Amino acid sequence: MKKIITMAMLFTGMSLATFAQENNNVVTDTAERGKKHHRKERVMEKKNPEEIAKIKTDRLDKELKFTDEQRAKVYAIQMEDVQKTVAYRDQMNAIRDTHRQEMRLSRDKMSEVLTSEQNQALKDKFKTHKKRKMMHHRGKRSRVQPADNAALENVSSDTAVTK
Repeated sequence: MKKIITMAMLFTGMSLATFAQENNNVVTDTAERGKKHHRKERVMEKKNPEEIAKIKTDRLDKELKFTDEQRAKVYAIQMEDVQKTVAYRDQMNAIRDTHRQEMRLSRDKMSEVLTSEQNQALKDKFKTHKKRKMMHHRGKRSRVQPADNAALENVSSDTAVTK
């Protein structure tokens, strides 16, 4: 009788330990995980500055319970910050666009000087470098194929020499 009760308790304990280790809250779907990240949605970028300032003021008002005078002043501060942010974003977009145009012109000039084989080798090098950069950014360098590793080491040694 004791053996049966002991075995039943042992089996129950093992079953409960197994269920306790399961984590049903883990999000495995990348689409769902992406929705939760604040930078993925970028909802605020689609709104005009007045709407953004109002949303930010409303969020603070829920927590801090502003008076009407405080609310107006906080809205003015938020509006000023949003306008600065929009101006900075526009400025950075313009700089990025001009930089891209300069790089394209430089690449076009380079392709005129090089032979077709050299151009192909340069394109392959850029692809490998871009892939390595993306993998490093994501923190997933282990996913690079073994054939790519040799090419990546060559690119790394080339960049180390030029530095």
